[in-house]
Amino acid sequence: MRTKNLFLAAILTGSILFILPSCSRDRLTDPSGSSSFTIGTITPLDVNLAPGGEIADPISGGTFLFPEGGSGLLEVAEITKAPAAPYSGTDLYINYDGDTPLSLRLPNPGGDEMMLLGWGVPSGSLDLPAGGERWIALPATVSGDFVEFELIMPFDLPDKRSKRRGYTAHHIAAIPAGATDPVRLAALRAQAAADIETYLNALPTTMQPRMRTRAAAMPPAYYADENYYIGFSRHFWGNRVTPMIGLTPTATEQTVAHEVGHYMNHILTSDDQYLLIENTAPDGHGLGDLHD
Repeated sequence: MRTKNLFLAAILTGSILFILPSCSRDRLTDPSGSSSFTIGTITPLDVNLAPGGEIADPISGGTFLFPEGGSGLLEVAEITKAPAAPYSGTDLYINYDGDTPLSLRLPNPGGDEMMLLGWGVPSGSLDLPAGGERWIALPATVSGDFVEFELIMPFDLPDKRSKRRGYTAHHIAAIPAGATDPVRLAALRAQAAADIETYLNALPTTMQPRMRTRAAAMPPAYYADENYYIGFSRHFWGNRVTPMIGLTPTATEQTVAHEVGHYMNHILTSDDQYLLIENTAPDGHGLGDLHD
């Protein structure tokens, strides 16, 4: 019983500490560049599509998807110089000035674990020092021999110290199915699933049915680029619930429990409340961190 109470205290305390006023969003219409990148010749693609429209990507060989249609200019290019990413791959520039969602669908006939990373300042709870630019995974959905990645164009979170969000520089990477990392990652993800069950079992029996229903409706997707929990993908047109647990192959049991704890905070609160937590909490979230 004491173990159950400790689990609940840790979860509920984290939920209460960061419920602060929300922040607004302003889209950045002229995102600044970076000397860390060299962009090749830009190919402009005119977008004038009805809902469900598609445009072939001449750089990646994939397909841009516009579920709500779209109108504007889509620019693509190879990136010939970029900071190193967690896994090797191909760098590309993508920028869209329209105001509708878009994604990039890539073929994956070999069944590798594919990732599309964006370079910028991520939101969420990250183990590495937050607030700086880095490669971070974008939400992915696997469908047969294809993987669809949600693209996040640049915009501004004015109430955050690190305001810039969204990405134009991208990195396509794959973890080969026969490599060592997938075996380790599978073990870590199995531990995460077991930890989630432990947390759910620790809840009062009156809460468990509702929380189990919520957990089943928003299961976490796992990524291997960094250790983190990110509850939402943020866009200038709105937010989408996309529970993401990042665990690198070198993550420890404690790291797994830590990231699962963030996910359980999200489960126990409403999406609106947890969005406030992520949007208004300090960029760094380590125990004992001092914030002014």
